[in-house]
Amino acid sequence: MLGFIYNIFILPEHRGQGIGRDLLSYSENIAKSLRCKLIQLEPRAFDHTVDLNWLISWYARMGYVSKADGSTRMEKILVVTQTRLKHQVQRSACLSQPVRQ
Repeated sequence: MLGFIYNIFILPEHRGQGIGRDLLSYSENIAKSLRCKLIQLEPRAFDHTVDLNWLISWYARMGYVSKADGSTRMEKILVVTQTRLKHQVQRSACLSQPVRQ
């Protein structure tokens, strides 16, 4: 089963206090309790106070990776199975290889 986070928005005056991290973790725990194996989101800067690149890097620090299908969505594996672990290792190895021209 797939979970999806639609919006997390923290008012500027409350940022930097761990509220976003806590909300994201809470959402992931709910998804796990619903037996979701994967969770996805689409980073969006809702106002001019957040840079999209910063937001994407923040989600990456929280364990999310960009989907390989070229979309703007990011995903995180919540339950690691042997098959998923093997795929993750293979994908990691491919991404770490230098590009040959």
